[in-house]
Amino acid sequence: MKTFNGIKSNVGSQSYQLDQTDCTGCEICVGIIPENFVVENGKAWFLDSNGNKVLTVNYGSDDAEKMQEAIDSCPASCIEVIG
Repeated sequence: MKTFNGIKSNVGSQSYQLDQTDCTGCEICVGIIPENFVVENGKAWFLDSNGNKVLTVNYGSDDAEKMQEAIDSCPASCIEVIG
């Protein structure tokens, strides 16, 4: 989320979805961008801005390159851009 004159905005943000069905818990995503992912009980989760585990999330454009790397590196293709 970007801040303009003290006001937070989702300008440039992207929505992502995580499908845990085929997730192997390999932690490749955690290794690429640990501030956005956690693996618990063998399944990956996104971390939202409050540190909550979620399956759908918005991240700012600052994370786009690393998120794309995580998408491309996931052996089970569990991470996708939505919206």
